[in-house]
Formats: sequence, structure tokens, C-alpha cells
Amino acid sequence: PMLYFKLGGVYMHLQQYDKASPMLSKAVELDPKFTMAELDLGKTLMRLGDVQGATAVLERLTARVPNLIDAHLLLEIVYARANRPETISECEKVLKIIPEQYGTYLILGRYLAKSGDPEAALPKLEKAAALRPQSAEPHTALAEVYDQLGRKEDAAQERTKADRLKQSAQESIREE
Repeated sequence: PMLYFKLGGVYMHLQQYDKASPMLSKAVELDPKFTMAELDLGKTLMRLGDVQGATAVLERLTARVPNLIDAHLLLEIVYARANRPETISECEKVLKIIPEQYGTYLILGRYLAKSGDPEAALPKLEKAAALRPQSAEPHTALAEVYDQLGRKEDAAQERTKADRLKQSAQESIREE
């Protein structure tokens, strides 16, 4: 299984996920408890857009190795992409282990907003913005939530912040 795992890792590094997938699948088939091969297979399937396949792999992995935070971080993403209600519980699991996880707050806030619960989304997105003050993403999401709540002035302020942060980020890239 190690040879298939290593070869799959090389293909992942080269971003040749279509070639990585069968190698990693074979590694997991030969050793169903090969945690890192299973994790890489989940990542690869996500890159290939196979949300259903990635979900199955990551659910199996988190059931077998419940404290593997990387698997939970990936699982919350595939759940959110599939618009599954398990997004909430998976995000809560991550936040119990890593209470200051920016990406989890952002995913959870967006999911709640998309699910029609802007009131619940608001504190999650505010936390994401506080954790990464230089990131435009939570401000863009906050603007959308404020629009849902009918708070047009707050929405406009968040859009302005997001635009300023995006512009600042582009200027930093140009300076490098």
C-alpha cells in the first residue's frame, strides 16, 4: 500500500488528481486502516469535484479516527458544498477542538445564511471577521446577511469594508 500512497502523493503534488485517485484508492483497498491514504483520497476526490465520493471516504475516516481534525475540516467543507444539514454539527465538532477556527466560522455562517437563518449566521460571520480582520470574505458574507435582515446601512458598510480589503490585497500583490 505504501507504494500506491507515495505515487498518489506525487500525483497530488503535481495536481494530477485523476491519476492520484486510483493510486490512493488502491492503497486504502490494500490497507483499510491506512489513515493518511484515506485522508489524501478524500482530498483528491474533493479536488475532482466528487463530493459524494469524498463524503463517503471522510465519513468512514472520521468514524474510525474521531480525533483526526483534518478529516473533520474536510468533511465540513463537503457537507457545506452538498448543502447538507450535517454541516452544522460537523462545524460544531471542529470548533470544540479548535475554537478559533476562522474557516469553520465562515463556512458555518454562510451555510446558516443560505439555509434561511440569517440571525444565527450573523455571530458566526462576525467571529470570522474578527479572527481575520484583513480578509474580505466574511465582510462580503456579512453584507449579504445584513441584506437578508433588512439592515441596508450595515450591508453597505460591510460591502465598503470588503471592497477596501480586496483593493488593499490587490495592491500588496502588485507591490511584491
